[in-house]
Order: sequence, then C-alpha cells, then structure tokens
Amino acid sequence: MISRHGYSVLVFLSVFLGAPALTAAQQTAQLAIVDADDGRAVPAATVVFRCLESDCLDSSITRLSNPLGFVDCPFTAASEVKISCVGYATRIDTILPSGTNKMALSAAEVTSDEIVVTAQFRPGSGDRSLYDVEVLRAEQIEAQGANSLAGLLANRAGVRMSQDNLLGASLGIQGVSGRNVKILIDGVPVIGRVNGNVDLNQINLSNAERVEIVDDPLSVVYGTDALGGVINVITKDNAATEWRAQAGSYLESSGHYNADGMLAYTMGDLNMSLAGGRNFFAGFNNPDTSRFQQWKPKEQYFGDFNAVLHSDDMRLRLSTRYFNEFILNRGEPRAPYRETAFDDEYHTARLTNSLFVTQTFGAADMLDVTLANSWYRRRKNSYFKDLVTLNRRLTNNDGDQDTSSFGSWLLRASWSHDPVVETIAWQAGVDINLEDAEGGRIEEGLQDVGDYALFAGLRYQPVDMLTVQPGLRYAYNTRFDAPLLPSLNAKVKFGDAFSMRASYAEGFRAPSLRELYFLFVDINHNVRGNTELDAERSRHYNLDLRWVHDMNQNVVTLEPGVFYNDIRNLISLAGVENDLYSYVNIGTYRTVGGNVTMNYYRPNATAEISFAYIGRYNRVSDDTSVDEVIDEYAFAPELAANVMYTLFDDVDLNVFYKYTGELPQYGLASDGTITEGRIADYHMLDVSFGTHLFDDALALTAGVKNVFDVVNIENSVSGGGVHADGGGQVSIGTGRSLFMSLQVQAPFSGE
Repeated sequence: MISRHGYSVLVFLSVFLGAPALTAAQQTAQLAIVDADDGRAVPAATVVFRCLESDCLDSSITRLSNPLGFVDCPFTAASEVKISCVGYATRIDTILPSGTNKMALSAAEVTSDEIVVTAQFRPGSGDRSLYDVEVLRAEQIEAQGANSLAGLLANRAGVRMSQDNLLGASLGIQGVSGRNVKILIDGVPVIGRVNGNVDLNQINLSNAERVEIVDDPLSVVYGTDALGGVINVITKDNAATEWRAQAGSYLESSGHYNADGMLAYTMGDLNMSLAGGRNFFAGFNNPDTSRFQQWKPKEQYFGDFNAVLHSDDMRLRLSTRYFNEFILNRGEPRAPYRETAFDDEYHTARLTNSLFVTQTFGAADMLDVTLANSWYRRRKNSYFKDLVTLNRRLTNNDGDQDTSSFGSWLLRASWSHDPVVETIAWQAGVDINLEDAEGGRIEEGLQDVGDYALFAGLRYQPVDMLTVQPGLRYAYNTRFDAPLLPSLNAKVKFGDAFSMRASYAEGFRAPSLRELYFLFVDINHNVRGNTELDAERSRHYNLDLRWVHDMNQNVVTLEPGVFYNDIRNLISLAGVENDLYSYVNIGTYRTVGGNVTMNYYRPNATAEISFAYIGRYNRVSDDTSVDEVIDEYAFAPELAANVMYTLFDDVDLNVFYKYTGELPQYGLASDGTITEGRIADYHMLDVSFGTHLFDDALALTAGVKNVFDVVNIENSVSGGGVHADGGGQVSIGTGRSLFMSLQVQAPFSGE
C-alpha cells in the first residue's frame, strides 16, 4: 500500500533525478584503488600526487579516492603517488599520464582507526571524523558468535540491555532509552517499533561487515528517534571475481540451531548476491517443568538480494531485505484438571526495498541519494487448546486477535563538497520520511504522518589544529511543530598524539504512530496510545579526549569523556488506572556521566577495557511534598573488557566480559512516602576459540557463553511495569551454554 505521502516522494524523485546531469572534466590519468585481498574498492584513501616532469617537477597535490575507489590524477604527466588509508600499509608507486592504473593496498599489521560512513560528509577515517564513532568489525562479530545486534551489544560499557521475552531486546545508550536511538541498516531506518523499541534480536548479522555506533546526538543529520545516537549496520558488498559461495551454521546447547548461505556473481561492472538463512530457538525455562517457557520458542527466516552496478564515478545499488519471525507462547495448563491451555502466536514480517545512488564529480563533490520503502506487519492470534485431543480454536475475547501493518517511505539526498586539503567543506540535503499505520487497533483504522526536512553542515578548518562543524535542520511535520535544530561540533588536535572533541546539539522526536494510536492488549500487556502527547525536545553536551601512543608494533589509545543529556516532555509508559498503561509526557529527564576506554593493538592481539558511570535523573527529588531528601541522580557503574589474542597457528582466544552495576530507582507510594527499589548487578563472561583454515576457506569458532550461568536477577522496583515478569525477576540470559559456528566459502572460476 502506498500512502498519499508516498506519491509525493515519487514525484520529488522524478524531478530530482531527472534534472540535467552535471559533468566533470575527464583527467588524463586515473587511479583505481582496491583491497589486495578481495578486490573491493577502497574509498577515502589519501593520495599525494607528485609530478615527475621537468615543467612541473615536484609539484604536489593531495586528493581522496571517491566511494568507488577512484581518484583522478591532476597532472598531464607521469607522477609519483603515495597512497595511504586507515587499515592499510602505505604504498608508493609511479603512474603513467593516461589510462586507468589499478593500485592494490595490503592490510596494515597494526591499526587503531577505521573507515566510517555514519553521519559523515563522505566515507573517511574515524580519526578525521568530528563524531566519536565506535566500529565493531566482522572479526569481532565472528569471535563473539553474535547472531543478532542484541548479542553483539550486550557486552558494551554504556549500553544497558533489557529483555521482554515477547516484545524482544532493547537498549539504552548513556541512560537514554532505545526509543531515542535510531537503528539503521545501510543508512535506512528499521521500522516496526513495539513499545517504542526495535527488537534487536530481529537485526541479523550474518551478512554484516561492521556495525558503527555514534552515541552523540544526531537529530540534525537523521531527524526524529536520533536523540540518543545512531546504530548503523553496514552489510557486506559480497564482491566476487566471478562466482563466490558461502555457507554457515551455528549451534548452541541452549537450543539455538541456525543456518545461512550466500551466493555472489560478478559480470563486468555488475555484481549480484543473494543471501539468506534460518534461525531456530527451541525455547528455555529454568527449571523446565511445564509447557510454559520463560524464553519463548522462536523461528526466523531472512533473505537479502543486492545488485550493484558501478563505473568510474557512479555506483548504483538495488537492495531487497526480507525478515519473517514466528514466536509461540504456550500457556500453563489450566486448573483444576490441567487438560486445556491458552496459547498465543506472534507472526512478524518486514520487507525493505532500497535504491542507493552515489555519483562523484571530480575530486571533491559527491551526490548521494537513498530511496527506500519499508513494510512491517505483526499479527497476534490467541487459541484455546485441548491438551488431550490437541484440537484448538481461536478465542473470541476482545483484543485476542490483531493484525497491524506499518509502512514508510524514505528519500534522503545530499550533495557534499569535501576537498581533502581546503579549509572549507560542506554538505546540504533533503530528508523526507513518511509513515502510515493500518489495523483494527489503530484509531479509525488508518493513520499517517509526514516529516519533510532540509539539513546542512559546514566544516571549517581555519588552522591545522582546529576544525569546527556547525549544522542546521529545518523540518515540517504534518502533526507537530518541529523546531529549527542546531548543532555544533569541534575538534582540536594537539600534534599527532592528542585530540579533543566537543559537541552541542538540540534534538526533536515526534511521537510515533504506535504511541499515538495503537492499542495492545493481551494476558501480559495492556497498553493504550495517547493522542494528546507532546513531542520530545532535548539538549545534549559531549566532551571526549583521545590520546594515542604508537610504539612501533604496539598502539595504545586512551579515550575519556563526559556527557549531559536533557530531554523535555520525555514519552514513557505509565499506569493510568488498574492494569491499564498509556504513553505520557513525564516532564524533564536528564542523564549525566562519564566514560573512559583504553585500547591496546598489536599484530597478534587487541584488548579493550572500558568503564562508564551513568546517572539517571530522579523526578521524585522535584516533588516538594516529599519530606525525605534523596539524590537528584541515581548512578550505576558498568565495566567491560574484551581481548582477542592469536595464540598459535592462526588460533585465536577471545574473551568478552561485562559487569552491569546495580541500578537504583525511586517512586512515590500512595501515602506520599518514597519507595526505593533496585535492579541487581550481574557479571557476564563469554570465552571462545577461533581459527581460519585453507586460506580462509573455512572459519571455525567454538566456546562458552554466559560462563557465570546468569538467568534472572532480582528486581525490587515496585509496580512491576507494563507486564509481569514474575517474582521480582528480570530476565537476563538462558544460562551457561556451549556454542559452535562454522563458515565455509568457495570461489569458483566459472569454467
């Protein structure tokens, strides 16, 4: 279904892309920079050209390779080139004055930086970025045995996970809830938030190249839902010389049985790939004494299709991504004879079609266009089951059966001018997001909302040590008055070893269609939307320092930082009567804290230890009718340590540890006294061994997850929340388990 807003996107796109194409003068020589291992294009490589002819001898010009790995030579003569890029060894060579010269870069033995794309004018080094971008690479995903985004982020300091065994896994960053963290796949927002959060268990990582995390506020760049930051999953190109196939499996003793595969084919400038798989979880309960299970049985199917067409200065990618999930919630046998029970089934489907167009003009200018349409449906059915005959029938109670569908259109187009050696770079663009919701539990059966925005940023480097980047976003929202949003980022470098980043940004989040209109009622949940909600407004302050010490084959980095987040009209679930919950604006919500991360890199080892101390604002302290005095902020610590070490013969030892500190919370009882509750602290530890054999044709990882056997922790917070978890317990994990992951890939000659 295409809403009326969807047609405006198509009209805009036809005008935008139908405009006369801009052209750039063709240089006499060109470089194609590729990865020596797999032949992929290397963007954002710094290339220094030095002319070797007598009429321009020793003249020097510096340029960046474009997102397709190409860079034009500025001289009409033979030149020496010096190519450097994060993660690669520097290469010096000579090129001819005409034609295309291919240069392959080999991986560097030690590196502490990554190429990043999230919130950048164009892909570039993380060290050059004015945002603090954390990159989790495919190697770490493999070492953790992480099948989903939830599993990957569970051991990050500053990221606090929560689990609803029907609604899924969600997170908070810097104390800001997941409804204010934007989840992207290749820059396209993931739709289908339930209770305000995207279920991170539904974000599969079998085809992920890396995950980029920005915990700075990015509302100016990405609009609503980005108050607390952005998580962007970057998928693999799956480039192949001609044919390439890959198959993988994952087994875990707690009941996980997964399988996936990929097939890629390249023909000239066209590359196509098809990937997919199945994840199965048998469910878990401790002790396992009933058909009812605390962790529900789950089955997921997923598939991706990509077609990429590229030339020297253009890249066009068509992507289709499909996801389907089935969750079975078996009820307890009913008293007195235990011969019947109520069962619930949850069916979720998500389909996203995307078109990405990147066009470069010369050495500095780039047009980047993303057009995406996403569709999400969640169906819930309740059954009355006879456990003797195994017959079942749909129940006829109000709210037991429901199908709700959500759709969205995205058009994001930007023009960037980013020369590598000039003092000014800029970006300007348009960002259109249109959403609709349809279903029996949606008020009037159908609702939609549109957000039309213009954004711009200017990066100014008056001196080598200082870079400032102001930004501005203007938006028209069809339901709420969107404010003009400013941001200001600055970076100061004191030599090669020390740098400082500072940022200020304002944010805006319009209530989602679910929060406004959705009614969700079952045996565990009773939630009603609220059409009187106000939009959230926020201010954010960040200060980060970075010190790098390079000792030949060893690199040490130290990164301390502090932050302050102030959110007004924060939307939260609250009890309104009996067991009915609704979304309300709770006024002011603040978080404050600090973090410090130390990394160590060497050719055969990487280690990271990080500590975060986060305070969450207690609104009870604002209540003047309360005689007792409590702290304005409730603080909780978090500590994480990760080690990846090559033992011998390409055998790696991987250790991932996370301590999540006790979280105090306060409330007011009916008699006006303060009630204090706490969510207990806990430790998580995963250990694995991995190896790559037969020139990386086979990758094997095996280990132990949840070594300390954590299943539930105590929760003494009164009220219980929107759904009952039973006995003051919070679900954390399925206990200690063994796992093994096997990946096999094979290139084919095609002959």
